[in-house]
Amino acid sequence: MNKAFTDDAPLRSYTAVASWVYTPNSNVVNEMRFGYDRVDFNFLNVDRTILSDGKGYPLNTGVTFPGGLPNINFNGEFTGLGTSANRPQSFSPNHISIFRTPSRI
Repeated sequence: MNKAFTDDAPLRSYTAVASWVYTPNSNVVNEMRFGYDRVDFNFLNVDRTILSDGKGYPLNTGVTFPGGLPNINFNGEFTGLGTSANRPQSFSPNHISIFRTPSRI
């Protein structure tokens, strides 16, 4: 497979946690926890900076975004050219957790 038709998948994650414990007397304990997670995940075609405008690739498709060789199929007879038709993709889900745990001894 030509390296230009593959995808990059950069991944960046963020995590933060905090905990707070309060003891109002010897029989009661109250704990609170907070957590935050985020992941930035992208699928980017490697040749995204090269346009199919007759100069970058010798095929003028008129498409200016996303860059790269468009997905070219041959009716299932051969493996297609270009990256997947649904690139680029990205998502960044956030997850927040808050727990409060009062305890009596």
